[in-house]
Amino acid sequence: MAACPSAPCISSAATGCAPLLRDLLSAADVTRLHTLRPAPPTPGLYAALCRRVPWPDESRALPCNVLPDLPGTTAQAPFAALPDLPAGSLEGMRLGYALFSLPWPDAVSLLRACALAARQLWLADFILAERNLGLPAALLRRLLPGFLPWGPATPARIWLRRGGLEGCLRAAGLAAAQRRTLLAGAAALIRVAPVRL
Repeated sequence: MAACPSAPCISSAATGCAPLLRDLLSAADVTRLHTLRPAPPTPGLYAALCRRVPWPDESRALPCNVLPDLPGTTAQAPFAALPDLPAGSLEGMRLGYALFSLPWPDAVSLLRACALAARQLWLADFILAERNLGLPAALLRRLLPGFLPWGPATPARIWLRRGGLEGCLRAAGLAAAQRRTLLAGAAALIRVAPVRL
């Protein structure tokens, strides 16, 4: 998973009375986050797409595809420290073309945990074509590594079968507060609605 340049943003308003994510997430979600090994098929291409996302000004300083420098966070396990954070302890986070390359249960777990940890969560990832205008871009997307229509099933193809970014939001029990189409209808930029505890 390629990281976008950003500065760490840990909330100064986080208090000791907020529950830890491991107490709010299922045991399976916590295990997935500890063992998550993200590796997109071609990091250079998707990192370039991430850099071209028109992130809103208020989100540009937020970490992208990584947690702030926290103990227990490594390049091999970038989200291992997430379950140990208090809910709402991060100012915000951005995930840019990071979820589609993960196995579906891992993507849902990561999205759910990030939504609980961050008070502001922005997502940019692939979606299903919504209208005929989005079909050409959706057909071109099939030529990207991981989306090729032949060979064994890949996380990217399963991602689309399950509804893309909107399907992942639904599976995680989350909703979109703002939405903007990207890549001529092949992707979307979504601000996740705040999670109420």
